[in-house]
Amino acid sequence: MSRRSVTVLVSLLLALVAVTPGGPAVAAEQDQPDPGRAGPATAGVVRGGDVFRSPLGGTCLVSFTVRAADYDGFVTAGRCGQVGAPAYTVDGVLLGTFHRVTFPNSDYAVVRLAPGWVPVGEVRTSPNATMAVKGSTEVPLGGSVCKYGPQTYLRCGVAQAKQQTLYFGTYVLYGLTRTNICPGYNEVGAPIMAGDQAQGITIIGSGDCTYGGTTYFQPVNKVLTAYGLTLITS
Repeated sequence: MSRRSVTVLVSLLLALVAVTPGGPAVAAEQDQPDPGRAGPATAGVVRGGDVFRSPLGGTCLVSFTVRAADYDGFVTAGRCGQVGAPAYTVDGVLLGTFHRVTFPNSDYAVVRLAPGWVPVGEVRTSPNATMAVKGSTEVPLGGSVCKYGPQTYLRCGVAQAKQQTLYFGTYVLYGLTRTNICPGYNEVGAPIMAGDQAQGITIIGSGDCTYGGTTYFQPVNKVLTAYGLTLITS
């Protein structure tokens, strides 16, 4: 795909970007998180596909749970927050704090979980079902990949191209993988899986689930290596 065609594609997606946290034009009318409240001694379980409230407005999704040397957390899209900013559940309970953020050039971040939250090596495949994460072996081109999002639920396609560059408004994103998975609104950060293997973090898409579309993701192994994280598995 030429730079011109990718630029046109991303221009067509600006309406989607405008309603996702940290994009070039975050919608001014979106609710900002309230100060929140600390979670109880055991706040709950965190897994891929869980929705959280971004400190920049709107919502994002937990991509995968991870472990560092001195904390547990989860990875998500970088434009969902800023270093030191809090992340909340949709009910306003403190979920964690953005510990590291890489955006632009790449688009990923790690959130350090607040005390009481228990990360598990799973992703949601529907509102009431989950699937175990067993590892992060990278799928080859043409391999099947699937995305879970709260709007589109489980949608699958194939990995079409790797190391893709997107000209994203005034930003550039490198090293993305392109798929033919149909996108969904407000699904930034949605986990991408290949069977039981974690693949990546949903970044952006075009089209719809009636006529087909395209979804780009940030490969998760790059994130794990960059931040020195270990994927939590079941």
